[in-house]
Amino acid sequence: MSLKSYIKSSPTFSKLARRPLFYYSYLSKTIKSLQSASVPEREKATNQLLKKALFRALHTPYARNIGLPKSLDEWPICDKNTLQKHYHQMKITGIRPHLKSYSGGTTGIPVQVDLSLDALALEQGLLDYIVKPFSVDWFKSRIAVLRGDDFAAKTSQKKILWKFQNGGRRLHFCSNTLNKDNISDFSDMLKKFNPDILWVYPNVLRQFLNLLEGQNHQINPKLLISSSEIFDSQLAALAIKKLNCRNILDFYGQAERVCAAFSVGGTLYHFVSAYGKVELLFEREENNFDLYRIIGTPYWNKSYGLVRLDTGDLACLPKGLSNKSVKQIALGTHPFLGIFGRHNDHLLSPSGEILVGIDHIQKGLKSISQLQVVQNSTHQVELIVIPKSNFTQNDADQLIMQARKKIPITMGITVSLTDSLNKAPNGKVPFIIKKI
Repeated sequence: MSLKSYIKSSPTFSKLARRPLFYYSYLSKTIKSLQSASVPEREKATNQLLKKALFRALHTPYARNIGLPKSLDEWPICDKNTLQKHYHQMKITGIRPHLKSYSGGTTGIPVQVDLSLDALALEQGLLDYIVKPFSVDWFKSRIAVLRGDDFAAKTSQKKILWKFQNGGRRLHFCSNTLNKDNISDFSDMLKKFNPDILWVYPNVLRQFLNLLEGQNHQINPKLLISSSEIFDSQLAALAIKKLNCRNILDFYGQAERVCAAFSVGGTLYHFVSAYGKVELLFEREENNFDLYRIIGTPYWNKSYGLVRLDTGDLACLPKGLSNKSVKQIALGTHPFLGIFGRHNDHLLSPSGEILVGIDHIQKGLKSISQLQVVQNSTHQVELIVIPKSNFTQNDADQLIMQARKKIPITMGITVSLTDSLNKAPNGKVPFIIKKI
């Protein structure tokens, strides 16, 4: 077991890592204070936080290479390709404890960021803040996890469907094995565990509820919390009906920790003022809303000088807003409609399982510029790679090995090299394409 895995599985070490002394207490108070602050108070406080973040970022080779920008507007927008290329140049000089965070994301571009203890404590402080009204705790409550976990079987004949962590208080389901043949096993175990929190990927929850068919699973958790995909009103209604759970939270964030938002009830969302600077840049109109690119600058990552990261995500805002209204939404004082997309980032197995967590398979592979996953049939998946010059057959083998953590042996996997990826009719490059 790796040190990182051990820390995650140990209740004591996991809590110390996520709630480090001093950092956690201070940041929790900051989040609470700004969430209740007036607009002028938020503007003043966030301007000071941004000023400090930009000052730290200026002490990086990357800042020197682009001419030491004097204000936020002078910094170029940093897309995932730029972040991948200049990872080492964005490190802030000095010795401080940090954790490396890897992200493949739905752009298919593997990136890496160093996270200081402040950045780790910030996210935990926010998660604790948003669940507190529901009388639950991330380390003390019983939590059932229906997300993208995968773990090796002890024998080749039997699949492990779940495992316990955090001293038995956290039950992780291997969601990529969920199908019509074992839905009763999943359902019975969930009922027996009786969780306070049900933590889900929306696509996994949708699959679970649909497989229940006419059954209602009245486990009645105190809170259902989702992240990483779109949680829509139809899924909320289905969860209320079949799980008897009316307390629903959806959390939006990134591995790079540049900004965050959440919704209560799966409807309107608010950005979090204390987390990072949000810029919303108009992208295009849709029938019922306007789309804005989400650009974020983290306030608290003291190990890494990341400024104006293009998250690759789009925020849905009411149509025809003034510049003032858009800025109020970015500040977190006014709500927005949600995050656009992230509906179909999964594969479908021959036996009907929804395969999630596919955006993790390229993590840590620094020889890949970009990845696209194409499912040509229920039995065949193609991994299309834009390689770097140092990409070798060993990297292709490693990519397939990591993909096997998510994709069963009943599906063939091939790796193809290219210099351009498939585009959708709107000109965008989707991470997953299903031709079935």
